[in-house]
Formats: sequence, C-alpha cells, structure tokens
Amino acid sequence: MNQSLIDNRGPNTLARYWREHATRARDIRIAVAYATAAGVQLIERGLRTCARNGSARLLISLDQSFTQPAALAALHSMAKNTSGRLQIRVTSARMHSKLYLAGAPRNKIAVIGSSNLTVDGLSGREELNVGTRGSSNPIYDVSAGYFDSLWQDAVDLTRRLLAEYTDWCRDQARDHRPTFRLNIARRRREAEPQHAKRYWAVTLTGWISDEAQTRVAEHTDWDEKGWYWFSLYTGRVRKRDEILVIDFTMGSRPLLYSYQVIERADVDTKDGRYFFAVRDMISRRRLLTSERRRELKSIGIRSGRDSGIQSLSSETMKRVRAILRKTRSPSLSARERLSSSSKYSSPELGVRSPVILSAGRVGVRERKDL
Repeated sequence: MNQSLIDNRGPNTLARYWREHATRARDIRIAVAYATAAGVQLIERGLRTCARNGSARLLISLDQSFTQPAALAALHSMAKNTSGRLQIRVTSARMHSKLYLAGAPRNKIAVIGSSNLTVDGLSGREELNVGTRGSSNPIYDVSAGYFDSLWQDAVDLTRRLLAEYTDWCRDQARDHRPTFRLNIARRRREAEPQHAKRYWAVTLTGWISDEAQTRVAEHTDWDEKGWYWFSLYTGRVRKRDEILVIDFTMGSRPLLYSYQVIERADVDTKDGRYFFAVRDMISRRRLLTSERRRELKSIGIRSGRDSGIQSLSSETMKRVRAILRKTRSPSLSARERLSSSSKYSSPELGVRSPVILSAGRVGVRERKDL
C-alpha cells in the first residue's frame, strides 16, 4: 500500500492527487463538512466519468450554512440525468469528517484529512491529508464502512430541499437565523415514493456470481444487516411489493416461499442491474410438489423453470398465501434450508435461457454452521 502526505504546498495538492489517481474510479464516495461551487468544479469531470462507468455518492453537511447553495445546485443538476449513478445526500448534523474514497478495478484510494470540497481545501491554503492507495487497502475498507454509516443517517438532496436551503441562506444573512436543521424522519417520509402494493411470481434459476456480490456490497449494507437479496432483469418491481418465489436453485426439488421487497439497488453487473433486499412474509419454505403445481395452475400461476416474472392480482396472492400456510409440508434438508440465506439471480419473463451461476458456493461459504 502506497502512502502520501498531502499538504497543498506547491504541486502537492489534493486536487492533483485526486486527478492523477482517481480518474479510473468505478465507485466514488466523498463526505465533507461543506462545499463551494468552485470546489465542485474541480472534481466535476471525475464525477461525471465515474457516473458513466460506475457510481458516485457525495455527502455534505449543511451545518452553520457554510455550504453554498450554488454548490448543491451544481451537484443536483449533474445528478439529474445519471439514472441514480450520481447521488447527493445532505445532513444538518455537525460533521467534521473529510473523506475522499475512490474504488478502481485494481486500486483503492482513500484520502483522510482536513480538506473540504472547496478551492482552498483542494488546492489552496495549507491543508494536511493522508492519501493511501493500493489493490489491498485496509484503510479504504474501514473508511468505506464509516462513510456508509454516515450515508444512512442523511437524506437525498431534492429540488424542494435545495429551494428551502437556498431561501434559508438568503434570509439567514438578514435575520441571523440559527443553523439550518433537517427533520430526517420527515424528509424520508416525503421522499418515499407512494404507489399501490403490487404482487409478483418470480422464478429463481441460479446463483449470483462472486463478482456481482462484490459490486452489490460496494453499494449496499445488506450483507452487514443479514438481509436476503437477489437480482431480477426488470425494474418493474418496487419497494413494498410482495413476491412469490419459485426457487429452482436446488435442482430437482424446487421450493416455494413469499418475500416483501424492503430495498432496491440499481447496480450494473453481468447478473442483472436490479437488486432487491427482501424479508420473509411466511417463514416456512414449501416444496413445489405436484399437488402444489396443480393448485398454482388453478389460480393462473405458471410454475415451470422458464416461467420468468408474472404479475399477480391481490386476490391471487391471497390464495397463494393460503397455499403456503397449509400445515402439511414435506420437511426440507439442511442444504435446502441453507438456500434461503443465499443470493439469487432470475431472468425476466421472455428470456428463454435461465442464468446458471456458480451453483452452491455462495450459501455454503456464508453458512458453515449448517
């Protein structure tokens, strides 16, 4: 691991270090106490490049109103047409952290120090930062977890929030108002998309590859929370939707169970782009017996390996729950129970060839206790 002391003296600036070593980043995470429009301009090119090839997340504090509304407006404008690959969140908490992370295919860069996202912080007055880089970088790994914890406690920068902060900063100079404060819980409720709950039947046919698992882990904390998750080649499924899972990953003994989507992440991988974290609706797994195949067929649900994704009515899902709740059920082996904690991949309706990926390795590695 290579280490550098960056003090912004002469050519030894953070702007130059970032430009030289983070240009090929596929995952950028930046957390600063405040930002200015001129500071954003210094890293704008790198952010746009990363957003085309991967993802970038910026977390900025609004504490004491040091952050310029123009800086937030520039970032909000940049993020609009990136399909969620560039995300901006803000917090009103007193955050003194300054953290710059860039993950590239064979290089991880972490910069920790005193530089905010300003011209002075990146290239002007004397600052002090430590930069580390290398294919194996434990400082990057620890810092990424710290960033994600800050990210969870912040809210998305929306047009409405930006307008409120802009007005507040304008009035604050005249009225000497106290620090701008965010009601995090209220902001999250307001930002939550409202839609009617929908119901699906999904066929799972293979295992998520190690490469895709790594990519998803870089963008979520689902593994740390112990959540189940899988991929679908469709973006039609949304948060709160309920899913009947027809699981063929165990080969000749397919399983039935029900999940509700609790989070979604859009990450480009060879195993699909749309990933869903879920929770159990009914804890018992059922074997897909001939009798249950007939019951599903009677209510219009296909249960073959190539059935893909099927949209269900609420009434159909009620009948599905009744089928799953029946007390008589063949017992599952330890390996079949193991499958419930693994990551899966499923083709979208209309895709003829099922996706088969490194079968069996994922769950066995994660659940050695069984």
